[in-house]
Amino acid sequence: MDAAGDVDGDGYADIVIGADRYKQFTGRAYVYAGSPTGLSTSPVFVATGESVNNHFGYSVAGAGDVDGDGQAEVIVGAYGHDNWTGRAYVPCTPGDG
Repeated sequence: MDAAGDVDGDGYADIVIGADRYKQFTGRAYVYAGSPTGLSTSPVFVATGESVNNHFGYSVAGAGDVDGDGQAEVIVGAYGHDNWTGRAYVPCTPGDG
């Protein structure tokens, strides 16, 4: 789990959670929105890895405003991608349209 910044552009900090063991280690990443009363109870964004043993979501972090749209993005690591070569993803999140 990591602070993600304001991913959805509502003025409240959000969090990203990785689950690299989801579905035979394909993995997932979940973004939960912040609000004046706390975090949402359901994710506002879910991304799933590409294949079995990808381990998508093993590492997650806020990435800042990568694309210059004024809203934060998240970065998700998948160390098992491409026969353990690994890959980092910056998936489209709620504020990216």
